[in-house]
Amino acid sequence: MLDWGVRSYGSAGQKLNEEVKRRVQDLLDMFVPGLLILRVPNLDCLQGDKKVERVLKTLRGEAKLRSIPVRVLSRPIIKRVFVTGGLKSKYEVASWLRTQFPNLSWNILKKRKPWHSESYSTSIFDAAAAGAVHLGIYENYPANP
Repeated sequence: MLDWGVRSYGSAGQKLNEEVKRRVQDLLDMFVPGLLILRVPNLDCLQGDKKVERVLKTLRGEAKLRSIPVRVLSRPIIKRVFVTGGLKSKYEVASWLRTQFPNLSWNILKKRKPWHSESYSTSIFDAAAAGAVHLGIYENYPANP
């Protein structure tokens, strides 16, 4: 699993497409993933936000050129899976993910106060949570009600 991280692009239109394409080509060529999971804020943004639409179209196009399947998951769907199972905070989800993915055990996500910013490493656990939801790992976890 790879989380690209949060990026901001000042570009618009064709320049935005070219920048996203250039960056994603390098990642796809380097890591050769078997699946591309795209995490979006919510599914409504797929139709409403032109910038998001352009980025998603570019990502899907690059994946299609390489025969990589694409799955889009929204944050509310990912959150619902864990909340339904009893994990209500990102800290609880991160703790559970470390038990499932030993490679994440080096990174301990600390509990934060609501007024503190999220740690950069939170995006790593967000990516792992999306992967766990896609794979159905949490839904099939024996302790999950």
